[in-house]
Amino acid sequence: MLEDRVDKPLEEQTQPSSAPEGSSRPKKGRAPTKEELKKELEETMQERDKLKEEVEEARSSYAALLDEASRIKADFYNYRQRAEREIKRERQRGAEDILIQLLPVLDNLERALMHLGELDDSPMAKGISMIYKQLLQSLNEAGLQPIPTVGQRFDPALHEAVGVVVTDDAERDGEILEEIERGFTFGGKVLRTAKVKVARYFAKP
Repeated sequence: MLEDRVDKPLEEQTQPSSAPEGSSRPKKGRAPTKEELKKELEETMQERDKLKEEVEEARSSYAALLDEASRIKADFYNYRQRAEREIKRERQRGAEDILIQLLPVLDNLERALMHLGELDDSPMAKGISMIYKQLLQSLNEAGLQPIPTVGQRFDPALHEAVGVVVTDDAERDGEILEEIERGFTFGGKVLRTAKVKVARYFAKP
């Protein structure tokens, strides 16, 4: 009746009677049909598959970035190792060049001391001796080491035979008897071989 409609609230009078057009959701106030449930399930499955694809793509991108970062890290480590070795080699070469140039100075000081042997008490002899010892100590601290000679067995990697002394003692064959010029090593590398005289055994007739 008209009175009943007038007494109802305005919201109830204007309430829509159905869901918006095109929606797959079931209408309010009734159970969804099989077709609606099937369509809603398909939409949900499509959304799930799309999310799974996005997750797989994200995982692949992460793995690729991680692999690239690992390669870059390994390349940088190898480069740093090579650079350090190269720097070390260059320093070694530079030190060797300087030491090779200083060896004749050391030889001349030794010869001067030998010639001044009779003047050991003179100020000149004492000055040269002091300079020689100081220079030799500094070079030894830098890594320069003399090659042992007299009494040692001849080693072609360390010694250069510039003379032979005949001996009838077979046990002394190859023994270094005299040092002509001192040899040196630096950092385990031979800078200059020692010039020596070596015993050579010959049996008596």
